Amino acid sequence: MQENMNEEGAVKALKEYTSGKLYILLSTVNAEMMMGYSFPYVGTTSEGRIIMMFTDPEYAMNYIDEQGYEVLDGIYPLGLIDNEKPALGLEMVLNIALHLGIELVDINPGHESKCLGAKVSWMQDVLGYDKNASIQIMLNKSEVDTMTKDKSAKAPLRFNPMPILGFTNPFRITDERKKEIGHIPFEHAGNAHEYVDAIKDLPMNELIFFSELLKRRYEGIALKEKKDNDYKFFESLYGILEQVIIDRLDKIQIFTLQDNDEIFINQGKACYILYTERFKYMGEYRYVETDLKSICDHAESRGIDTVFVTAGPMEMHLTSVRKIREYLANKRR
Repeated sequence: MQENMNEEGAVKALKEYTSGKLYILLSTVNAEMMMGYSFPYVGTTSEGRIIMMFTDPEYAMNYIDEQGYEVLDGIYPLGLIDNEKPALGLEMVLNIALHLGIELVDINPGHESKCLGAKVSWMQDVLGYDKNASIQIMLNKSEVDTMTKDKSAKAPLRFNPMPILGFTNPFRITDERKKEIGHIPFEHAGNAHEYVDAIKDLPMNELIFFSELLKRRYEGIALKEKKDNDYKFFESLYGILEQVIIDRLDKIQIFTLQDNDEIFINQGKACYILYTERFKYMGEYRYVETDLKSICDHAESRGIDTVFVTAGPMEMHLTSVRKIREYLANKRR
C-alpha cells in the first residue's frame, strides 16, 4: 500500500477499486494475435513478482506508454477482469497468482493519487476470498489432448487466457467478403484496366487471399479440366496481381524471418516477406525489418528464387526473386 496510506485507508481504497470494473496488464510476448487473447503480465521488482491492475483503461494505456511496453499494431495489452466468469474473475486471478508465487499487486501504477500497492494475500483477506479454494484452469486443445492420452498428466499451473480489450483482427476475411473477392475475375474479364482498378486498393490480406484463390483454385480447376484458355486467363490475372503486390511491398514496412543470425530459408527453398509484425511472437523465428533489395540479395546469395509473402499464420502469396528484381529494375528507369 502507499506509504502515506494507513490500513483503514488502504482497505477503503481496495474495496472502492474492486467494486467496479478492473483491468489487468497482459503479456504482449504471450499474446495470441489471431483470436485476441493473452495472459496476465508478470513483472519483477526488488520486493518480488508482481501483476498490475487498473480501474480505468486510460490509466493503463498511459502507463504502458510511459513505461515503454510494446504495443503491437496499435493494440494495447489489456484485459478485463470479468467477475461474471469465475475463471477470469478477480478471486481466481489472485488465487492463481498465489499458487504461482506472485506476491504483489499494483493497482493504478503511475497514477500517484489513485495508486495502491498491496500483497496478494492481504487483498484476499480484505475481500473475503478463500485462499484454499480450488483453482480452475481453462485448457487449450493441445493440453486437453495431452491429458486425454495421458491420464497421469496434470493441468498446467498458469493464468487463464484473457480476451484483449477492444481486440479486432483486420487480417481476418469474412466468408461473405471472400465470395466478393472470388467474383473479381469474372466481373472484369477482358478489361485489364478495370481489373487493375478493382484490385490496386485492396488491403494486403485480401490481395494475398485473392492470389491463393487464383493459383490454387481457379488455375488448378482449369488444369484439371484441361481448359487451356481458362488457365492462361487466370495466369495472366495472377501476373498482374503479382505486380500490384510487389509494388505495395515496396511502399510499406516489411520484415523477414531470422534464425540466429541468418535469414531463415524454409527447407532450403524459400525465404519470407511479412507485411506486418503483429504475429511476431507466435512463431519460433525472429522478425527483422528489411526491404525488397535486401531480400533479393540474401536470397540470391543462398541460391534461392522463391519468396513467400504473408502476414504470418495465414494465406501466402508465392513470388520470385526474379520478379522482384524486374520490378526494381523497371522502377529505376
